[in-house]
Amino acid sequence: ERPPYTRLALARGDAALSIGFISATWGTNGIPDPYGQVNLLYESSEYGQQGGVRASVLEAIAQADRENDVVLVAAHFGYEYQFYPDQSQIDAARRMAEAGADIILGAQPHTLQPVDLIDLGSRKTLVVYSLANFLASQGAFQAQYYAATSAIVYIGLARSADGQVRV
Repeated sequence: ERPPYTRLALARGDAALSIGFISATWGTNGIPDPYGQVNLLYESSEYGQQGGVRASVLEAIAQADRENDVVLVAAHFGYEYQFYPDQSQIDAARRMAEAGADIILGAQPHTLQPVDLIDLGSRKTLVVYSLANFLASQGAFQAQYYAATSAIVYIGLARSADGQVRV
């Protein structure tokens, strides 16, 4: 059985923190997953028919939040060649933030999309809706969609005096 998330332990000198890492995707482009290895993000894996975020993903985020300092979600979501997040991405990011995600790094559109902070009052979640194509350049689409463009995001983590880790 697949664990609900992967725990990453980081340490430097006397400082240490743990990250609960979860990766989920909208679907597999119709490729079968006979061994159940794919962590599906949405209730539907049909492109354009996402529906809500699966309860299993939200439960995994909540568990990772209880057991780690930071929760990072790699979300393969959105629509190809769109410069702005679709409402399904915005809604999914909010649901994942409410479940306990601290950082959401998106991919799938093959274009850069905005960075946002979801303010939940007591905490905030950093969302990068799409980092575009870091390695999978689609040069044929560069002129129209800037598909050979990407970004590297630096995210600093710091433990405050009260022991909480801030993004």
